[in-house]
Amino acid sequence: MEPETAKGGKRWQLSDAMPVTQVPLVYERAYGGTVRIDEESEDAHVFNPVGRGLVSDYLLEAGEALPAPQIGLAGEFAAWAPGEEMTVCGIGPLTKSWQPRLALAGTFDDAWQRERHPRMPEDYDYGFWNAAPQALQFKPFFTGMEQITVHGMRHDPEPYRFFLPEGGLKAVVRYANADDQTLVLRLDTVHCDIADPDPEKHQMTLVWRMAIENPDDVTAIEVLPHALRKEPS
Repeated sequence: MEPETAKGGKRWQLSDAMPVTQVPLVYERAYGGTVRIDEESEDAHVFNPVGRGLVSDYLLEAGEALPAPQIGLAGEFAAWAPGEEMTVCGIGPLTKSWQPRLALAGTFDDAWQRERHPRMPEDYDYGFWNAAPQALQFKPFFTGMEQITVHGMRHDPEPYRFFLPEGGLKAVVRYANADDQTLVLRLDTVHCDIADPDPEKHQMTLVWRMAIENPDDVTAIEVLPHALRKEPS
């Protein structure tokens, strides 16, 4: 995106597009960003402060060129002009301080500081702990051996398929003044890194979680393998 002097003053224009062989699917290439609005302050996009495409009159007058977004919805790209909003698109985890995840965190006020800290506010939504973009959230939970198919993410035109491992985890929770409790952990996060051309270097990170009542009374937690029963197909 480049400043252009036209009738009526300066405006932003898109420079000629250049062909590429690949684009990293990271939020830095999607719409958003942080831009200077005067000598002392900046403006950040609440959904993606590390992206590109956000502009300001200050930078326009300064004559600075800025990178344009490379990731987004095809229909929006066809009609987009610098200065207009775009949908933030991405497949990576969302930071806790980004919207829409931040809106689920609840109210951190003086009452929270006095009565709840360091626990979460009473009005927080449990979905705050879900770091995946809405389009990649799965309900209810993974149980193991699900097949994941990825299209259009690699130079190989064939779909890339892999399976989640079988089985899960359980925990024996021991309390100071109560009976032991056995809880099954939920597989709630699957992160796959398949960027390397060599499949042997691909990595899968799995996160299991559980909620514990009265955590202050817990004396020990023992995590064990758990065989999940599959319904016959």
